[in-house]
Amino acid sequence: MEYFKLSFESAPCDEGEGTKYVKRQACDKCGVHAVPISESYFVPEDGVEALALESYDSDLPGIFEAAGMLIARTQFAEAIARERITGFKLRPVHILDASNDVPISGYSWLVVTGRCESNPVWRRTVRVCPQCQMETTEPVQAATRRVTILNPKPVEDVFRSREQLAGIMVSDAARIAIVSLFPDHSNEISFSPLAQE
Repeated sequence: MEYFKLSFESAPCDEGEGTKYVKRQACDKCGVHAVPISESYFVPEDGVEALALESYDSDLPGIFEAAGMLIARTQFAEAIARERITGFKLRPVHILDASNDVPISGYSWLVVTGRCESNPVWRRTVRVCPQCQMETTEPVQAATRRVTILNPKPVEDVFRSREQLAGIMVSDAARIAIVSLFPDHSNEISFSPLAQE
């Protein structure tokens, strides 16, 4: 099966003032602010509790990425789910037309829930907090590498990996569904094949 990095030509919205982040509780022992994460590694969705966006264009595309999050017209997002595309859940998003302070309705935040292992990450642990189990690691200067999907393969159609530069990735089934549902925006969306081992 093929997998692709999902990319967009532009981000028509910026993060809005109403965005709320997950509250971080500092460990009493080490002082590190630990964010609850959904899997074994942190992805952007783990830090956002409520998403608000601002745009100076009320004519938004049917699907786009803004503030690192995947947004789509609610009717299309529901259609993607009906195509049995997995790896996301729908949550509300507040979008404001910043030119006249009027809300733009009819969009949903597609929270990416799928996960996939990619390149192994080797880190030198300096110490581990006995209370919160957070690791303190040595700084690493790593060059950007090509993202390679390793076994186990993703089990969802929409997913992220620990490699932040990979962004949002999709299966071939998800690619076909997105292209068929958003034909008018096909020139704004690109799918780069991911290397596999």
